[in-house]
Order: sequence, then C-alpha cells, then structure tokens
Amino acid sequence: MAFCYQCGKELLEGDKFCSGCGTQVDSAQRTASPPSQAVPVAAQQKPDEEIVLWEGKPADIEDRLKDIAHLNTTSYTVTNQRVIRKSGLIGKKVEEIELVRVKDLSIQQSIKERVFGVGNISILSDDPRTPELILEDVKDVQTVKDIIRKAVREEKAMHKIVYRDDINL
Repeated sequence: MAFCYQCGKELLEGDKFCSGCGTQVDSAQRTASPPSQAVPVAAQQKPDEEIVLWEGKPADIEDRLKDIAHLNTTSYTVTNQRVIRKSGLIGKKVEEIELVRVKDLSIQQSIKERVFGVGNISILSDDPRTPELILEDVKDVQTVKDIIRKAVREEKAMHKIVYRDDINL
C-alpha cells in the first residue's frame, strides 16, 4: 500500500497524480505509511511557480482507438494557475483559462460515458475569448473536477479574490 507524500491519501498502483491533492508522484515519492504532518502544496511553492496538477487525454472508446493509431492529439493539462486544452493533428489549437477567471464547473455524463468511466467537464469563465472550455471524455471525471475546484479556490485565495452574487430584493 502506498500513500501520497504530500497529503497522505492512499495511491493506487500506477497513479501518476494524487487524487486527493493533485501532486505528481513517482515511485520515489510514495511512502509506505501516511505522513504524520502533511504540508499543503501551496505552502511549499514559490508564488509564481507553475506546477502541473493533472494531465490527461480523452479516454472514450473512440479516443482509445485513435491513441493506438497515434491520432489522439488532444491533451489536457491542469496547473496551479490555468487549465490548458491542446488539440490538432497538423495545425495546433491551444485554449486556456486562468484559474482566477473560473466562475463555475460542471460535469456531464451520458449513459455510454458512465459505462466507460468518462465524462465531460465544462469550465465557465469570465474570459471574453474563452467563456467556456470543455474537457471531453475525461477519465475519472469527478476526481479531475475536484482537482480543478481545489486549484481554483487556492489560486483565488492567494490573489484575495472574492465573488459576491448581487441579490435584488
């Protein structure tokens, strides 16, 4: 049994990122027992240092077949500062949203996607160029959404950003 050296969450065999805190873990960073005093990732990093929290590709059955033929060129990256979606076989398209601009996250799963254990994450932002970014066919969609949500909250807290809803009475 292995545990994340950052937060102490149990790791499954082959995990490259902790599902609890999103920390990248390799074989040297796994511990045999949970650490007694886990230090939050935000407390260890430099203010401007960008750290990859999660990376992935679409993982639906069609995407897996494309992967075998090396035609699955879409990739997703979540860092402590932004979410990036890269796509394109010949021409490249890169879309990104700064975490401080994220307004809302949601998950959509069809019956077929639930069977294959994938889903779509919609990220709504106040960025006029990219008001919505959809990460399609993400494996373990709830865990990835939670990693993004936690990163958004930490980034906004670091920049002291607070949103208020206007309520008309």
